Amino acid sequence: MQVSIKRCNKYEHPGTLSVFMSKLHSEMVEFVMSQERVTSRSGLNLPEERRKTAEYTADLILTAYATGRTLDELFIEETASHIHEAWLQRNAERAAPEERCPYAELSDSEKEKDHVFVRAGIEGLKSLT
Repeated sequence: MQVSIKRCNKYEHPGTLSVFMSKLHSEMVEFVMSQERVTSRSGLNLPEERRKTAEYTADLILTAYATGRTLDELFIEETASHIHEAWLQRNAERAAPEERCPYAELSDSEKEKDHVFVRAGIEGLKSLT
C-alpha cells in the first residue's frame, strides 16, 4: 500500500507552513479519534490514552510527510513499532503480560492494534490534504 500525497512546499508558502502543519496535526488527531476501530490495549480504552496515541501517531506521520517519506507498508510497520514502545513506556505497569514485550515479539493481533492507528492517521492526512 503506497500512498502518494501532494506535499506543501514551504518555499511556496513562506510563513504559513507551521500554521498549516499545526492545523493539520489537530485535524488528524480528531480524525483518528473518531475512528471506531481505533482502540487501546488492556481495556485502557480511555479517551486520554487514545488521544496520546493519536497525537504521537500524527507527529510521526507529519514528520514523514514533511520530509517526503513514502507512507508505505514499511513506514506503517516502523511507525507501529514506535507507537507500541511509547505506549509501553506510559502503561507498562497496567499492560497485560502479552503486551509487555518489544514490538517485534508481539503477536500479529497485538501488532494490528498499532497498525490501525497508523492507517487511520494516513487516511486522515489523505482526507485533509
